[in-house]
Amino acid sequence: MEKILDRLRMGNGIAAAAAAAAGAGVALFFGKSLPPVVPLFYSRPWGEEQLVNPWGLAWPVGLAVAGAIVSLLAARGLKNEPVLGAVLLASGIMIEVILILGMLRSVMLVV
Repeated sequence: MEKILDRLRMGNGIAAAAAAAAGAGVALFFGKSLPPVVPLFYSRPWGEEQLVNPWGLAWPVGLAVAGAIVSLLAARGLKNEPVLGAVLLASGIMIEVILILGMLRSVMLVV
């Protein structure tokens, strides 16, 4: 079980690094061509409530990195419960991937 936890920890770190790299890549490559507002909050009603300025695209990246840190620390605190730690790490990886894809979807929609 320890081998699985080590792989999940590494995957969590890779997903966090991918989120940071995707955020930096979007800022570097698309920063100048982004419109003044981009859609980010798709769960809100259609219109102005969905829009944020381009700096608002840092929210999903920050949440992905913070989620990675929280899930790593929580899994470390659950040494007596390795299955719960594995589930926590795996769900953290999935959440990070969803956040990265959501940010990239918002960018590709307007570029």
